[in-house]
Amino acid sequence: MVIQFELQGSFTVGKPTLGALLSKRSRCIIKLTESNLIFQSERDKIIFEIKVSHVKDFYIKKRYNLSVIELEDTFGNYYSFYALEEKKENYFKPSKLLTEELFRHLTRVILKGDETIFFESKCTYLPEYPDKDWKTKKIQGIMLLTNNFLLFKPFEKQPVIEIKILDINKIKSQKLYNTNFLILKTYQKKYISITFFKKHLFIRTLDKFKLDKFEKLLEQMKIYKESEKLNLEKLEKERIEKLKTILEVSTRVKLDMMRSVLELDEKTFNDQVFEWAKKYNFIIDGDYLIVDPEKVSTFLDHIDLFPLFPRNKRKIKCNNCGRLVDSSATICPYCGEELQT
Repeated sequence: MVIQFELQGSFTVGKPTLGALLSKRSRCIIKLTESNLIFQSERDKIIFEIKVSHVKDFYIKKRYNLSVIELEDTFGNYYSFYALEEKKENYFKPSKLLTEELFRHLTRVILKGDETIFFESKCTYLPEYPDKDWKTKKIQGIMLLTNNFLLFKPFEKQPVIEIKILDINKIKSQKLYNTNFLILKTYQKKYISITFFKKHLFIRTLDKFKLDKFEKLLEQMKIYKESEKLNLEKLEKERIEKLKTILEVSTRVKLDMMRSVLELDEKTFNDQVFEWAKKYNFIIDGDYLIVDPEKVSTFLDHIDLFPLFPRNKRKIKCNNCGRLVDSSATICPYCGEELQT
């Protein structure tokens, strides 16, 4: 069990009172691994664990002038915790900075799924093109850049914002209102504005270096994903041409041969072949697919393999069976349980 992050903190179950938040009985060591959030009480050494796959929502809330992470699990339980900073021997003080750092690590572990993270940072997010009132509309949180997505988790209780790299049309850095923004425009004609800050001598200043680094990484990822898409579309065309050749000489095709030609995994192919049979009046006869000659041309013109190829959707863990499933799914295809969103 590799520990991703560890620090001194305070932990309570449920919606806490000020006394419970500040009580020495609530002090603990907080440990975060890839699969668990662990709290070990300082006084009696009791260990309390929350599975990462059971986290339904988490956010930072101001309680009694303290920055507290509140977490809700899939069973309806609530937990509150924050980081402590040692000022001198045996004297600890609540730390907003360390609490946000814990939130950042928690965001990475929970949202990562099967993605690879190339960049992560605290940032200011604006879901539009900046205007003079942008500061009143900004959202602060943690930004992750993965191989397929931009993921933004707000500090406040708001949904995770998920943007596909392939949906980004234009990337441009621009200085407006004395602030350096990275402005993204999607193919859906939506604007997203991002900027980064750093703390220097207790003053928040713009972090131009981090913004430039993020811009370069995002541009590289966009080029890579567009190239990958072109390769997949070419591969799709080649597979359909092979299938077309087979269907031109026979209306009775062995299912194993068809799956091999299309190079689809067994589950994806089985789901699709039943859908195709229903839509185009094909018949599944044991190990064979019997096609309707009059519908073959229509079938080949409308078959779309591209969405079936891997890495088109972000994966999340099913809370019941632990398998990775598409983040857009509502029911786990492996165990049939309803997915928590």
